Amino acid sequence: MEERERNINDDEKEIKNENELTDTNEQEQSKTYETETPDSSVAASGAPIDASAEGTSNKGGESHETSTENDIAEEASPSADAELVPSKTEEEEKPVSAEEAKEPIYHWNYESHQEAVKKKGREKRKNGAFIYAVVMTCAFITAFAILAVLLLTNDFAVYENYESNGSEKTVEKVVYVRDNTNGEGALSTQEIYTSVLPSVVSISVYSDTGSAIGSGFITTSDGYIVTANHVVDGMSKITVILNSGEKYDATLVGGNAFTDLALLKIDATGLPAAKLGSSEKLLVGDKVFAIGTPAALEYAGSMTEGIVSYNGRVVDVYNDSGAVEKKMTLIQTDALVNPGNSGCPLINAYGEIVGIVTMKLNSTYYDAICFAIPTDSAMPIINAMKDGSDYSEMLSAVSRYPAKLGISAKDVALSGQNIYGVEISAFASTEYDISKKMKIGDVIVKIDDTAVTCIQDISDMLDKYEPGDTIKISFYRSSQLMSVNVVLGK
Repeated sequence: MEERERNINDDEKEIKNENELTDTNEQEQSKTYETETPDSSVAASGAPIDASAEGTSNKGGESHETSTENDIAEEASPSADAELVPSKTEEEEKPVSAEEAKEPIYHWNYESHQEAVKKKGREKRKNGAFIYAVVMTCAFITAFAILAVLLLTNDFAVYENYESNGSEKTVEKVVYVRDNTNGEGALSTQEIYTSVLPSVVSISVYSDTGSAIGSGFITTSDGYIVTANHVVDGMSKITVILNSGEKYDATLVGGNAFTDLALLKIDATGLPAAKLGSSEKLLVGDKVFAIGTPAALEYAGSMTEGIVSYNGRVVDVYNDSGAVEKKMTLIQTDALVNPGNSGCPLINAYGEIVGIVTMKLNSTYYDAICFAIPTDSAMPIINAMKDGSDYSEMLSAVSRYPAKLGISAKDVALSGQNIYGVEISAFASTEYDISKKMKIGDVIVKIDDTAVTCIQDISDMLDKYEPGDTIKISFYRSSQLMSVNVVLGK
């Protein structure tokens, strides 16, 4: 056994010696390659090595191995003209493993992610703030440029001129008004007032019973002035006061109570005539203004502002007895007017006269329901007055008479029957057609196809007709139902 163990130990020693010999050869070969020239290095890396030569060097023993080392040493020896190249260090020649060649592994971290998001947000906010600053700067520059242009062109400019007179200082405000002959662009309130005020006048009237005031406006430069007829009708003396304070005696050229229009004339020239506009173009909601003399002369030049509440409103005008005297087609506005404003101009947003103030709804229960005569309807009548021509055919554009039956009546119920109607008690005049076809005591129960049960029903029906229209009346006479065609009067 001991001998066997010795043999095993001897074998292990031989194997160990062979391994050491192999390691020594490999180390020497490695040292030899470290002294390779650049050319041989390129050859080694750029061209394949002969497998047979490599095998021979392993099998040929020491003599062949020594010869190979000498050859390599000779090749490695640089010539006199060759440039010395430093040899690569072991660390540079150390081969890189596959695992080391891989990129480093990134481990996701929540806190790092949040910090990256916040950083991006800060960058976005910073960029947004910069863009906002640039935009606002451009906007301010543009606004200042526009303001400078407006000031240079005198648009919307109000200047104050100061004059010092001792301890007193007079302030004069000047408003430059844009030329609006082409009708483009609404004027400011100050521009409207400045441009129209010189054309507005105050009117003082006198009679045996007292005095009163009204308003008007200059329609021609040679002294023709428009106003409301009820301001000057029946007056013995009429005085016109210009905006400048000058006073003139006025002559009544023409007046018409039915339309409430009148034309005056003063002996003056070079007066500022008002510009006329189209009342037909007014829309509900359009701005309008009134300039006149409310209450007393010391309030001359007062201006109020409102809108068009309704264009083409038909207004019933009653006489002293409470009957409808006429129906006027007017402009309704909430621009406040008061006694003394009658005849003053109603002005649109372009500084043009579109109406002549005539009345307001007078009641303690209502406010800001005022009316003006449209210029499109009024000016043809005014021009006819000036020319002395007939204008009777033009009146209906402003006022028209209501259709009338020409009766006095009362509400009744037929005895013994469930029938209600209107009984005729008198005829207003024999000129009405109904007086020739019906009798007192007849009970009207229907007009055309509409039942009549009271007097108000008849009034409502007549609003739909004009004087001269024919209607069919159904009535009871002595319990007998009859019908007749009647021509309406006025």
